Amino acid sequence: MRKGLVFFFIAGALEGAVWIRTYDVDSTETLISASTTSDGGFILLGSKGDSVLLIKLDSLGNPQWGKVYHGDTLHPASVIQTTDGGYVILGKKGSTIQSIFVIKTDSAGDTSWTREINIVLMLLVLLPLLSILPQLYKPLTEIIPW
Repeated sequence: MRKGLVFFFIAGALEGAVWIRTYDVDSTETLISASTTSDGGFILLGSKGDSVLLIKLDSLGNPQWGKVYHGDTLHPASVIQTTDGGYVILGKKGSTIQSIFVIKTDSAGDTSWTREINIVLMLLVLLPLLSILPQLYKPLTEIIPW
């Protein structure tokens, strides 16, 4: 497999670059997003083939842990840190947007739970409800005759 480099740097508001790191990656790894964490570190979300890659860095850019979450053609889109110190990863599953996946982890990146939401099924349930919404918001005078 071909190797590559990812450059990651943090810039301070006044002092310029605080640190710069390079990381060896293979050709199947792609960085999707990077966010700060409550401990001053960083969480990197990426893909590794058809799997999800989550990497935790400390405040100096040193890797603390890395996890790969396998599934059937997962395409990660975003990650947020939760109030319990864990993370929630959101993305699509499959080659088309047939379903959305959610992965909840603890602060060490271990999976707490996963969910899959079928978009087609959700639309089949929601579309009939959308047709009755206008009736739910009729003016009070139409509902209660005075």
